[in-house]
Amino acid sequence: MKTYHVWPERIVASSGVENASRLLRPTTLQIGIGREETAVLSPHGYIILDYGREIVGGVRVLSYFSERGVPVRLRFGESVAEVCAEIGEKNATNDHALRDFRVEIPQLSDGVYGDTGFRFLRVDAEEKLALTALVAVDRRCDLPIVGGFSCDDARVNEIYATARETLLCCVQNGYIWDGVKRDRLVWIGDLHPEALGLLATVGGCENIKNCLRLAVSQTPLPAWINGIPAYSLWWIVNLHDFYAHTADRALLEELSDYFVRLLQQIDPFVRGDGTTAFPYDFLDWPTHGQEDELMGQAGLLVLAMQKAVRLSKVLSVDTPAGDILSRVRRGSGKRSKQAEAMRCLAGLTERGETEKILLKDGPRGISTFMSYYILRALAECGRGENALDFLKEYYGGMLDVGARTFWEDFSLDWKGGRIDGLPKEGEKDIHGDYGAFCYQGFRHSLCHGWSCGPIPFLMHVVLGVRIVGEGCTKIAVVPDLCGLKRVEGSYPTPFGPVHIRHEMRGGKLLTDIDAPDGVEIVHEGKSLLS
Repeated sequence: MKTYHVWPERIVASSGVENASRLLRPTTLQIGIGREETAVLSPHGYIILDYGREIVGGVRVLSYFSERGVPVRLRFGESVAEVCAEIGEKNATNDHALRDFRVEIPQLSDGVYGDTGFRFLRVDAEEKLALTALVAVDRRCDLPIVGGFSCDDARVNEIYATARETLLCCVQNGYIWDGVKRDRLVWIGDLHPEALGLLATVGGCENIKNCLRLAVSQTPLPAWINGIPAYSLWWIVNLHDFYAHTADRALLEELSDYFVRLLQQIDPFVRGDGTTAFPYDFLDWPTHGQEDELMGQAGLLVLAMQKAVRLSKVLSVDTPAGDILSRVRRGSGKRSKQAEAMRCLAGLTERGETEKILLKDGPRGISTFMSYYILRALAECGRGENALDFLKEYYGGMLDVGARTFWEDFSLDWKGGRIDGLPKEGEKDIHGDYGAFCYQGFRHSLCHGWSCGPIPFLMHVVLGVRIVGEGCTKIAVVPDLCGLKRVEGSYPTPFGPVHIRHEMRGGKLLTDIDAPDGVEIVHEGKSLLS
């Protein structure tokens, strides 16, 4: 892990503060007793600062002379409204990470306070307080960025960059957290878009392996991972996809006993008629308890068993994966975009049927967790341009209200102001007034790893990277430019990055591929040995 100092980029609001702009100008971070230029908060004065990006950490406070320690209240938040709220107001909370507390700032001190996820900071002083710096201390995992994506559409490039920033914020302490303000946990279902994003950004890093191991160590069988049977299915999906990218046989052997016993545990919960009897059903929060939840979960079950069959062959072990796969029922009835996407990717539905469900009401009904699967299913139905339009409208909607990272939840039906200012009179607070389930109001995380779905969509669908040989020894390049004119990117492999560029010229798609030794490229049905 590395730490970085981030100076505030603007003052959002202040009262009773002299020389407030001093706090925006970088200075030597060393206290002294010589003449210092300071910002001075009067008794009961306050200042709200915007650091311009999500910070994972706290704030370093450098104070000047005072008669004694000064009591101050520090409030960290992912929106301006959050730093102005009281605990309990609109579900403002200290859950998972302390973000609202009082401390005493000694004179001539240099201390770091707080450890949370935030972009904004409010400081309220009870007495006169002179400061030379309020600089954020940002903590990031020191991983080399190998993968990248760019195209001729600035909006898409901004969405990609924001999704990557969101994901990298959540790569913490050797794991991948779901959120940095709240939900500093490893959720194995939520991990899948995060792992795909990380594989496409830095490659097969230890963080993904650590998450897979942690899930096994924390929930030994017969417990279900994270207490959710579907998340045990996602564990199989994650294990397969990590192995496909890395060919890490040692990890596979290490986890093989758990893998076999997990499949044996799943087997009796899939009845002979193809229905399931898991003790708890779950696809995602918006579908939880709805009539299509079981249909979407059936799609996940099929995907997991398809991947389990492949892993069983690699390990040369006998498992019931194939038999389970043969029993799963298609199901029927009204379906959400999430459930239909999972069924489509599992091969349980017809193209025309899927198109109708996914295209209805445009991008409304998308959830951040399931965005990758919905967009990919649309592209699999030949609707790549629609998928890209959905991406731009849905994720662009967050950018339009000031987001610098993507959120735990978002709906295009939310109406309100921006997160980088206080709501105007009569205006909805887009952070405090919305959200549902476990992410209501200010408890809602505005930097959530599971929302990084644009990364795998742009890399695997638009750029066209399909891993067909374990460990990336063979990659098929099958692009769908989705209406774009130019696309280029780099995809990490264990042998080094594969560089790909596609460009439309005169109605013809031209492609350049530069792959390292050891990677066989298949493009337009032709094998190109690097």
